[in-house]
Amino acid sequence: MGVAKLRGLDPYVGKEADVGAPLGGESKHIVADVMKNKKNSLLRGIVRTATKDLGQALKAWRIWVMLATNDVRQRYRRSTLGQFWITASIAVMVAGLGIVYSAIFHQPIEKYLPYVAAGFVVWFLITGMITDGCSSFLEAEGYAKQLTVPLSVYVLRTWFRNLFTFAHNAIIFPFVWLIFSVPVGWSGLLAIPGIFLIALNGLWIMLLLGTLCARFRDLPQIVSSCMQVVFFLTPVMFQSDQLPTSGRAAMVFNPFAALLAVARDPLVGRVPSALEYAFVIAILLFGWAIALLVYGRYRTRITYWL
Repeated sequence: MGVAKLRGLDPYVGKEADVGAPLGGESKHIVADVMKNKKNSLLRGIVRTATKDLGQALKAWRIWVMLATNDVRQRYRRSTLGQFWITASIAVMVAGLGIVYSAIFHQPIEKYLPYVAAGFVVWFLITGMITDGCSSFLEAEGYAKQLTVPLSVYVLRTWFRNLFTFAHNAIIFPFVWLIFSVPVGWSGLLAIPGIFLIALNGLWIMLLLGTLCARFRDLPQIVSSCMQVVFFLTPVMFQSDQLPTSGRAAMVFNPFAALLAVARDPLVGRVPSALEYAFVIAILLFGWAIALLVYGRYRTRITYWL
């Protein structure tokens, strides 16, 4: 049977396929599914790369613990008090500011100074992780270009250094409790999960900022300036109850206020609200998702940016 006869039965016989013709509905769905699967596979690969790097860095804990403790020792090398200058400096500052601002705010010093002491110690932990996190990779340039260790080791180094400093600053808490008879009680144990939540949030912030600041060198100065402004917008020196109704409502949406509250409130005999815990956990989950994607995507370029 010839082509002409076949065309009588099927008009498309003998003609070239029209590759420019639009896909059918079923074909479009197939292509969309393939593209979606490729995108999901890429995202999973990026996250898997980042988590693998972090896992290897955690196993090499001796390296970043040694580097962090050595940083602190070198800073106070050959001084009389050594590392306890950290505690002495913050104790003097807390005492001075507590006395002055208790008079300005007309607050009884036996209640205000413990509040300020707990607020400053926890605040220095939060801001230290953020500002130092910007330079996690920058200050480790020499190590990063010579050693074959996971890059997140240098983030963990800065992270542990801030926790080490916090441990020194926390020594003032028992003295404040004894001097001012702070009714802490069993609620004070809630400070432990509060510090744990701050530490986990600080780690993803340091991982994200460390990666971005390795590429954009102006970012550390911008972050440092922003944190100075955030300090005055966060109830470190003042209490939320001193604000008008609109100001107290704004504090609900301040992530730094929630981070501060989950660790500071138990230290002064208060129990953080469920909303504050929920806010901090939501920040934790969302932040880690972003940090792992960014770090996993650009991890291999960090060494070239330094």
